[in-house]
Amino acid sequence: MPPAPRPLGLVWFTGATEILGGPALTAPQRLYDRLAIPRMRHLVGWLLALQFGLMVAANVNVALTGAGVEGLLFGPWYYWLRPAFQPLIMWWALYASGAVDWPLHERRSAKISVA
Repeated sequence: MPPAPRPLGLVWFTGATEILGGPALTAPQRLYDRLAIPRMRHLVGWLLALQFGLMVAANVNVALTGAGVEGLLFGPWYYWLRPAFQPLIMWWALYASGAVDWPLHERRSAKISVA
């Protein structure tokens, strides 16, 4: 973890937001509609993507300092590979929330009317 105030608190906070973010993304849209917050899923997706983006700093720090995580027996390659996948993880949060549909959106073909 890069130098930050209360690093253990930040780890607990990010873990809690990831744990709560998953169910928030998988909750049925009708639940959000019933609660009168129809864009909440999009907001959750953007907030998770932001968090995953900010976590790149921690991942790069672990890779640069050669630090590890107690209990994980991966080699240094793992800590260099993680930051490379952060953009994909950010995209997944946005896609799962419906905030973006790129590049998997359905192609709209031009309709040809026959008279």
